[in-house]
Amino acid sequence: ASEAYGAIKAQKSMMGILALTSIMAIVGFSLLLTSYITHPIIKLADKAWEITTHRDLNQRIGFESRDEVGVLASAFDSMIQSLKTYYDGLEASNRSLNAEMARRRKAEDKYRGIFENAVEGIFQTTPGGQIISASPSLASMLGYDSPDELISGISDIGEQLYADTGRRKELLRRLEKENTISNFESRMRRKDGNVIWASLNVRAVRDTLGKLSVLEGFLTDITPRKQAEEALRKHREQLEEEVQERTAELTIAKEQAESANRAKSEFLANMSHELRTPLNAIIGYSQLMQRERSLTRDQCDYLGTISSSGEHLLALINDVLDISKIEAKKVTLNMDTFDLHALIDDLEVMFISSMEAKRLTFEMIGVDTVPRYIITDRSKLRQVLVNLLDNAIKFTQNGGITLRVAILKDRSSPDGNQYCLHFEIQDTGVGIAEAEQEKLFRYFEQTTSGRWTESGTGLGLAISRDYVRMMGGDITVTSKRGEGSIFGFEIVIGKGDASDVKDMDRFQKNVIGIAPNLDPPRILVAEDKDESRILLVKLLQQVGFEVQGAANGLEATELFRRWRPDFIWMDMRMPVMDGYEATRRIRAMQPEADETEVPIVALTAHALKKEREQILASGCTDVVRKPFHAQEIFAVMEKHLGLTYIYEKEPVRMETPTFEAQVSPDQLAALPEDLKQSFCKAVVRLDMQQTQAFIEKIAAMDASTGAAFQSFADNMQYHRILACLENQTGPLEPAKIE
Repeated sequence: ASEAYGAIKAQKSMMGILALTSIMAIVGFSLLLTSYITHPIIKLADKAWEITTHRDLNQRIGFESRDEVGVLASAFDSMIQSLKTYYDGLEASNRSLNAEMARRRKAEDKYRGIFENAVEGIFQTTPGGQIISASPSLASMLGYDSPDELISGISDIGEQLYADTGRRKELLRRLEKENTISNFESRMRRKDGNVIWASLNVRAVRDTLGKLSVLEGFLTDITPRKQAEEALRKHREQLEEEVQERTAELTIAKEQAESANRAKSEFLANMSHELRTPLNAIIGYSQLMQRERSLTRDQCDYLGTISSSGEHLLALINDVLDISKIEAKKVTLNMDTFDLHALIDDLEVMFISSMEAKRLTFEMIGVDTVPRYIITDRSKLRQVLVNLLDNAIKFTQNGGITLRVAILKDRSSPDGNQYCLHFEIQDTGVGIAEAEQEKLFRYFEQTTSGRWTESGTGLGLAISRDYVRMMGGDITVTSKRGEGSIFGFEIVIGKGDASDVKDMDRFQKNVIGIAPNLDPPRILVAEDKDESRILLVKLLQQVGFEVQGAANGLEATELFRRWRPDFIWMDMRMPVMDGYEATRRIRAMQPEADETEVPIVALTAHALKKEREQILASGCTDVVRKPFHAQEIFAVMEKHLGLTYIYEKEPVRMETPTFEAQVSPDQLAALPEDLKQSFCKAVVRLDMQQTQAFIEKIAAMDASTGAAFQSFADNMQYHRILACLENQTGPLEPAKIE
């Protein structure tokens, strides 16, 4: 029992120990469980609570154990990181989405503003004719109060809006083939029934099958432009009508102008013939008479005056009647080589009597220092000098006139053979006010002095300046009222040679016969004017030609058939048959076997250059213009007949005489003042009968004075009469000249 009791007690002790051990083990396990499991789980739960409550995904468990709790904590951390990444991405996506939505809202607001405030009408429609959307401006253009009213009020665009329904169909037809259409114009009907013009720009929107589903675009009201175009069209039509009317008027005016031009040409041709024909007799007979050896010195002088006056008149006629100059409004330079010294001597002879009548001195300076033979337009240079000298004499009452000449090398000449020839004409006359000097070179303008003397046309200086400019220079003037004037000019010239002088008009060879070893040629002269025909016949007979004359073209053809002349002078303007037809008939009479044709040289008084071509086309060999010179007649016959002439041993000197008749101041002072005034008026008016009557009255008072005035009148020197009278009475005031 005691052993059993001891065993039981020992067993109980063992069980107590085991129980105590178990309790301690449980307590230790609990402590371990709390330390390693419970606390981490509670911490994990707290973190999860914080994350759930505060959404703080930056939390971490931070366990580093490798047991299950550590693995669970690590997984929890990974889950938190994944959630953070997800939420960060979701937040970024939300921010981006919000930004996009804000941008879209902004764009929508922008385009809504554009849509609602656009000037053009914006629209979307269906192909069937319904309006999907419309801008306020479109509604306003079409007369509706709002887009909603427009959309609800229109069910068929083509029928309700298009004034021309075919235009809507045309638009749809084109959109089937094109994606966009620009500037499609059509008339649109407004709500009130009025029609406007519209321009549409349309884009086609298609479905997935490519079928047209929507039309969108904008419409512009172009009614003002169309109205302007219509107004412009009507204006253009009106202008076209006016142009047609004006064209018709211009056509009529052109025809009238052409008719007037033809009449002018015909008039000039007639005037040329009428003026040149008597000039031909004047110049021709004076030359014919100069061949007489029995003439006295005075008679030669008189004939020289007639000849030189005729030549001067011929030069004027040539300028006036040259149709090419008149129609083209230009003059060309005729360059030739001539004797400058002789030209200046001629001017001295020409004006010496006028200067002597006014008791003016005349001095020439530098003539010996310039080349004798020069190359330029002699006629134009002479006319310029004549105009300037004539003006100087006209406006100078006391003192004198000086002509200066100098030569200057023209450095611009590439070959060094051109020079500047300088002229100055100085006078001691009335002078020209500075304010009036600009008028000097204007056409039809005159200074006070010119109007006061009632002389001139206002053309001389203007023409002179044009001529000088053509010759490479210009005219200048230096003048002061009451102190005289200096007119100067320069022209470009070339140096010439005596052998190049074509016509030395002061020393001409006089033909007196044909070489004795030649048979006298037979010459036919066809001329309707008796004086011209007789002149040419006598001129040729004097030299030794056999000559016959014909009064018209028919007589010339008959005479040619019977007599067969060697040379024919043919006037082109004759009655019965003119020279053109006569020339053609004569050419037809000549056998084809004849190797040489009879020379037929035309004589024409016309000044038309184009007539030369017509004359030559009719069959004439050459052309000579009337009035002709004896030397020209003989030169042409020498050229075409191969003649050799006999000349006088000494050349005939052609001089313009100076008349010795003088009227002294005492003689003039003795005449009644009223007689001198009336005499002067008659001369100014060129009243020949009154002038002659006053000369006869003066001759009855003083035979010597009357004879002097009669001499002036007989020689057409009326300027000398005026100079004498004005020296006594002073220039006549314009008011006194009736």
